Amino acid sequence: NLKGFMRHALSGDEVAKKVWRVTTPCDRRNVNVYLIDIGDGFVLFDAGVKATADSVRQIFEQWHFPLSEIKTIVVSHSHHDHIGALAELAEASGATVIAHKLAEAWMLDHERQFLERFGRYKKDLPVPKSVRAAFFEQLGRPWLAEHWLDRLPVSLPCPRKVQLLHTPGHSPDCISLWLPDDRVLLSGDAFAGAGVARHLPYYTDLEKYRKTLSVIAEINPQLLLTAHFAPISGETIPQAIQQSSRFTELLDEFVLHALRNADAGLQLHFLTEMVCARFGRILSPDAATTIFAHLQSEEQKK
Repeated sequence: NLKGFMRHALSGDEVAKKVWRVTTPCDRRNVNVYLIDIGDGFVLFDAGVKATADSVRQIFEQWHFPLSEIKTIVVSHSHHDHIGALAELAEASGATVIAHKLAEAWMLDHERQFLERFGRYKKDLPVPKSVRAAFFEQLGRPWLAEHWLDRLPVSLPCPRKVQLLHTPGHSPDCISLWLPDDRVLLSGDAFAGAGVARHLPYYTDLEKYRKTLSVIAEINPQLLLTAHFAPISGETIPQAIQQSSRFTELLDEFVLHALRNADAGLQLHFLTEMVCARFGRILSPDAATTIFAHLQSEEQKK
């Protein structure tokens, strides 16, 4: 039939077999969301920032598909740059939204997310008004999931084999999408590399992040599709995972060395400044979150 023919003849940024990437600018970086042909429609992996809705619409218009072809939207995690277009796309398509149960609070309450992510260090690392303005400009209306997952992995009920995995560390609610027949892993921010746009890699739990890197290595994908990086393929994937693991070790070594050689206890903001200066990264509340994860990890070892 014509629709079946068109699905095999799609043009655009096809990064894997029947997997397309939609990229939207966000501050100093890009946000990638992915459309996956599942045989009876599409899965949208992540919704991106608010502007992503227009990008997805334009692509579907180019393909002569209605938005109702999007059957499911999988939210990789609840950060603002991954849920900004969720309400608009979910409402327009009628798609079923799936997210981790731990994503519910921040998906429902954007003000709470801003305060808990950026406001926790405001006494030491003031957040510019421009950051707050950009945060809320990139968000649409709050939108909740139809299915909240608390036990993973799970498989989606569709012709193509699609499995959702729990890959925490970057945040507690991180979900990755695995296409086993094609050995393609869509990781969202579960893989943070050496950081995006001159920032430190962002994670809230160091040990869980390390475990997720090990899980990705064990899965051994042939293609790794992330939220902010270009596709990583073949033999470069183990190298990228090793480099990411090594960078967390270097951060840990630096933090511990600073703590042991300080005459008195180091305040978090000062330690974060030291780390960012040493590794040439931008000083930010997200950087403080990563350093705090190292401090928590050290505390748990005692």
